[in-house]
Amino acid sequence: MGQDHFTRQKRFLTGAGGAGGLPVNNYDAAGGGRHRGFPGMPRGRQMHKRFNNMKITILCGFVTILVLRGTIGVGNLGSSEEEAVNQHLIEETNRILAEIRSDSDPTDPDEPVETELNPNVTYTLGPKISDWDQKRKVWLSENPGFPNFANGKARILLVTGSPPKPCDNPIGDHYLLKAIKNKIDYCRLHGTEIVYNMAHLDKELAGYWAKLPLIRMLMLSHPELEWIWWMDSDAFFTDMVFEIPLSKYDKYNLVIHGYPDLLFQQKSWIALNTGSFLFRNCQWSLDLLDAWAPMGPKGPIRDEAGKVLTANLKGRPAFEADDQSALIYLLLSQKDQWMDEVFIENQYYLHGYWAGLVDKYEEMMEKYHPGLGDERWPFVTHFVGCKPCGSYGDYSVDRCLRSMQRAFNFADNQVLKLYGYRHRGLLGPNIKKIRDETTTPLEIVDKLDIRRSVNGKT
Repeated sequence: MGQDHFTRQKRFLTGAGGAGGLPVNNYDAAGGGRHRGFPGMPRGRQMHKRFNNMKITILCGFVTILVLRGTIGVGNLGSSEEEAVNQHLIEETNRILAEIRSDSDPTDPDEPVETELNPNVTYTLGPKISDWDQKRKVWLSENPGFPNFANGKARILLVTGSPPKPCDNPIGDHYLLKAIKNKIDYCRLHGTEIVYNMAHLDKELAGYWAKLPLIRMLMLSHPELEWIWWMDSDAFFTDMVFEIPLSKYDKYNLVIHGYPDLLFQQKSWIALNTGSFLFRNCQWSLDLLDAWAPMGPKGPIRDEAGKVLTANLKGRPAFEADDQSALIYLLLSQKDQWMDEVFIENQYYLHGYWAGLVDKYEEMMEKYHPGLGDERWPFVTHFVGCKPCGSYGDYSVDRCLRSMQRAFNFADNQVLKLYGYRHRGLLGPNIKKIRDETTTPLEIVDKLDIRRSVNGKT
């Protein structure tokens, strides 16, 4: 891996005629601003924000004191007064959680009133861009410090995220943390950049569809990226050695896991999976996003589009339009326009359906080794239908969480091995030491560093 992947680079805004880079945060974009805490925010709204944060901090302090009193017996309040304090804390906690879960922000006096979309007007992700390839080419030539290829490798950004609200099921937040830890580990080992998003950039495209405006925004904001790699929050890397063979896709702009026979012969609604796919940063991709998005706005548009998808795709249940079905329908109905640039990948598990994999991990460890990426040692295990953050799912919560824990430990063992540890089992958090310390640690690194090619069983 090259040093470019790890060197923190800064960008600066220049005048209109300059060749400067793009701002990396709101503070840069605002030109510095006077309000360092909340760039570009009026002073009155800053005070509202700080007051609200102070209330939350004080509430957390009260909760901590209450826990300590209940644990070690501190305090001499009477039982009635104690109950009153407890009740007040419960009410205040519920109020704040309801406020966080709300789509509105009571500290934002300028929040616009939501208006319904006109179903007779085609929805768009933004102003039409038709010369992106040329503009990006010029930008790259004027900004040699931000190449789209570094050390012979295309620059790639892994993008994932989760809803801005707390999970309905509290344990779901814990498993989202495990999932992002897993992705950070993979990106760290392979020099891949990563973005985790928790904001709804377009309220009309919530749920399945939230990835579309995010991908478009990242393409336009980071012209130095050659590929945008989307991965759902409920997908885990389970082969920490395998790397996507990007050179295989030199002539393609979309790489997605699927099966051509299911797509073209059966027109199945599960022929492709949008839980893990790659978009090249180019005009073609922007055009496809523009063609894909109009089925996504929530409400009547999404409901009616769902009826069209159910009528045209084999096996699809009757429900509102989802991004995966919409993409399949688009590629089938406009095949000549899009399919020449689409690579349907099934030689390795860019998406691996969890139900057929998680119970075979012990067998995989006995027979095979990481670096294969296919059914012998799956690259990605995707927990389709589990919804650990939601209040419902297609499978029992217990089965999903146990399986996600197994996937996490299976992957984490590959990372811990370099440091001389492993999990005691695939279901528990405890680890054990698997080798003694040595006076020649670099020999261990040379032997076990999973960033290197794996030629034999590990």
